[in-house]
Amino acid sequence: MRTGTQLSPASSSPAQGQSSRRSSAPTAAAAPVNQVRLQKPRQALLFVRDRDTGRRFLVDGGSAVTLWPQSKPTRNSRPANVTLTSASGNQIPTFGTTTREINLGGRLFTHQFICARVKQPILGRDFLADNRLVENYAGRFLTQIQTDLFIPADNQTGPTDSASSTRCRRLA
Repeated sequence: MRTGTQLSPASSSPAQGQSSRRSSAPTAAAAPVNQVRLQKPRQALLFVRDRDTGRRFLVDGGSAVTLWPQSKPTRNSRPANVTLTSASGNQIPTFGTTTREINLGGRLFTHQFICARVKQPILGRDFLADNRLVENYAGRFLTQIQTDLFIPADNQTGPTDSASSTRCRRLA
């Protein structure tokens, strides 16, 4: 990652080659009307839970990077040379990195998280790609490409884990 690189955890721009205008008319390739079921999902966000610690992780393929919650810098830490921007356009303070091992679906994953002022840990595109994981929002699970690993969503509602005092090391 380059020094001073600006990353946006969420992108609001249309995909390349697509119009930002939404059309309400069905396309010729649309399914027959009697086969279409329009339902609002019960839960729009996808969370998974670490089997060892019980900690909930937000799965966010729209986030470029994986984040670990930290509310303030620890002693001798400085903000990282990475600028994070939220979906609403606000800058997210960063405080270094931490390497974590998490148990999802009975498999251990090790990844370097950026420590940032976020409410809960976020598994971003980098984590998903590095571990060949694919989100399935309709089925409410993660699956790993070319294995039979199935990681169900954590459907419990309730408070998410708040920022922790985990020590992070400064990004170089």
